[in-house]
Amino acid sequence: KVCSHNSLFNYDKSPIEDLPQDILIRIVCGVDHDDLKRLFRVSRAIREAAVIAKRLHFEYATPRKTVGFKNAIEDLGEFNDVEAPNAPRQLKVRKLKLSKKKMDDISVALFASEDDDDDDNWLQRESYMPMNAEF
Repeated sequence: KVCSHNSLFNYDKSPIEDLPQDILIRIVCGVDHDDLKRLFRVSRAIREAAVIAKRLHFEYATPRKTVGFKNAIEDLGEFNDVEAPNAPRQLKVRKLKLSKKKMDDISVALFASEDDDDDDNWLQRESYMPMNAEF
């Protein structure tokens, strides 16, 4: 099959460039950070969409953590701890550890039965004081 000279240098818009700019911006927001620079050289419509996408999306999105060279011999578990550049720091929340005795005391206080002696209930009655409120 022979290509004509006109088909090689056909500078008409591609179907993707005919899309509305807001849809084109959403498409460009789906590319990786590294590929964004290459999109500036494709066409004017895609360059404009890439500039807007960079301003609206890529300045706030953190790049994905990727390993440059994957080697089957190396353990890839060490790359899970690598932080993305310029990512906000996240505070680690420590879990409160309660001893078994403290947990038993809490559960006894929470689930005290009504059959308990009145000697035990005097503490509960005195802890609730009536409120004298005037409206």
